[in-house]
Amino acid sequence: MTEQKNNEIDLIEKYTIAEQFSNDIVRKVLFSHEDIFKSFLGNFDYFVKHFDEIESVEQEKDSFINITGSKRDSDCIWKVKFKNGKISFVWIIIEFQTKSQSHMAYRIAEYTFSLMQQLVKKYDKTDENFFKKGNKLPLIFPIVLFSGDGEWNAPLNIKDLYDSEVANNFNNHIFSLEYALIKEQEICQNPNKNDISELINKFFKLLSLRNIENMIPELEQIHSYLIDKKLEFLIRPVYFILLSLTRQTKSTNVSSNLKDYIIQNLDTGDTKMVQSQIQALRDSYDNVINNSILMGEQRGRQEGEQLLLSKLLTSFFKVDLTETQKDLIANANSQLLEKWGTNFMHCQSIQDVFKIK
Repeated sequence: MTEQKNNEIDLIEKYTIAEQFSNDIVRKVLFSHEDIFKSFLGNFDYFVKHFDEIESVEQEKDSFINITGSKRDSDCIWKVKFKNGKISFVWIIIEFQTKSQSHMAYRIAEYTFSLMQQLVKKYDKTDENFFKKGNKLPLIFPIVLFSGDGEWNAPLNIKDLYDSEVANNFNNHIFSLEYALIKEQEICQNPNKNDISELINKFFKLLSLRNIENMIPELEQIHSYLIDKKLEFLIRPVYFILLSLTRQTKSTNVSSNLKDYIIQNLDTGDTKMVQSQIQALRDSYDNVINNSILMGEQRGRQEGEQLLLSKLLTSFFKVDLTETQKDLIANANSQLLEKWGTNFMHCQSIQDVFKIK
């Protein structure tokens, strides 16, 4: 079993216990595929210009130990190997963000140097001392992929987190590192699209939605698009979205062995069961909505009955309801409310009404 598949199975387990839909986990799965990642590189001029010089790409572990000895997790790390040229390797860190975070430049700096430290130590274990051999530091390119609706207001460069008046006195002698900011909305508006980049746009659109009702038809469109464009090998994110939405609707119609099915088919790109699972998910969601409507109508009728009874009692007995009596009315079912409402005129006092069972 590959390390990538192990990582995805770990994500499946997280999904199984997750109460809420996790956009970040879907994005991790989406960007764990080589073809998706390569298409994403098309948003950067250098990689567009030197795309034919890329020999291979390889996903790295997204966990590393920082300088304090603590374990840190990045969202996605890839290693890009170039053919003979000035650059041999570039490591790319991708962080997924839904909100602007003022300290993001600091986090990115920590991730970057923790990864750099890990790469240097890894070299030391396999060869002679890294610096004695005259090696250059590994080139690490940090990216923040922003999916929020608002503006990104955080500084891109860590030097902008210093006190500006003091920092200006030191000019180039203070630490400086800037991450690249990519907005999902801008990717979707990019006119230079191929089948895979169009697929990424469809996933981004789905992930921007806020309710299951709107997500299900988008999921159906993605499924159809994958088949039409012969991109079934990119079905994995659909598995994860299905599993998460199934969890949210607490669907009993969706196959109970969905998790096992997904694990078995991570490598195959099988789509046979997906359409039926989407339809079952739609049916389950419709049942949830219909039940909610019925419950709402019933609750509305009962609240109306409670209000009417309260007004009848206060008018007939010329007294206000006590807090205890209000609670009795609020907690009574429709049958008991009906008994009180039809028999209160035969009672000597308002207290006698609530003795009726």
